[in-house]
Amino acid sequence: MKRFIKIPKVVFELDLTPLQLLVYTGIVSLKSKENYTTATAKVIAKRCNISTNSVYTAVNALKSVGLINKTNNIKNGKNIANGYHIRNVSGAFVKVEYTIFKFKLSPSEFASYVTIKSKCNHANRAFPSLKQISELAHICIDTVISAIRELAGKGLLLFQHYIRRCGCFGHNNYILIDEPEAVNAHNKIIKLKSTSAGACLKKAASLFLHKIGYSKFWATRLDSLKNYIRKKILTHYNSIHIVNFKKKSKIDQQMKQFI
Repeated sequence: MKRFIKIPKVVFELDLTPLQLLVYTGIVSLKSKENYTTATAKVIAKRCNISTNSVYTAVNALKSVGLINKTNNIKNGKNIANGYHIRNVSGAFVKVEYTIFKFKLSPSEFASYVTIKSKCNHANRAFPSLKQISELAHICIDTVISAIRELAGKGLLLFQHYIRRCGCFGHNNYILIDEPEAVNAHNKIIKLKSTSAGACLKKAASLFLHKIGYSKFWATRLDSLKNYIRKKILTHYNSIHIVNFKKKSKIDQQMKQFI
């Protein structure tokens, strides 16, 4: 039977940093039915894969926003494990599996994962934009992109780029994986579906466009160029109905003028 950690969605409105969200989840995962737990900073740090100093910093911030209350326990004149009372928050919540900690996610990866999880439908699919993930997780878009790639590499999610009819990229389509072992089977299916030359050609063009990274400063300068190239590639690809080996060299030459 799977066990889940309940993270209230209201925490996204409290401007928590990824580190604070990770530590909060770590403390919640240790709580009893009475919303209380006793744990040392070392135990929390080990669970969250961070330093003890980071735990102290995050706990102070969580106290200030009222998510937890800390009690300093003293025995024989010495400080022992602190007591934490987790505030009972009503409303919608995100369910995260206890096994999430075994992947040793960084704070930014964890915040991105929980944010995408909060947007999932009943089929574990989500369609948030990179900007929306960035705003809710309180990290920059470049960090979101890096975190998503790491999450996909660890088998926690699958993502696919959605291309509109105009040739522009839409929001990514995400599938959250509860059982990471299913990723291997999915990758085998993708390889079988991508054997034709036409599919490989379209995939190569898509990867080329996707890997053009740029900052917000260059966004307005490069978007029009990228959209023009996407339309050209999409028009060229849609005009190909049957691809054989004799035409392959000719297609490669035509693609060079677009790429």
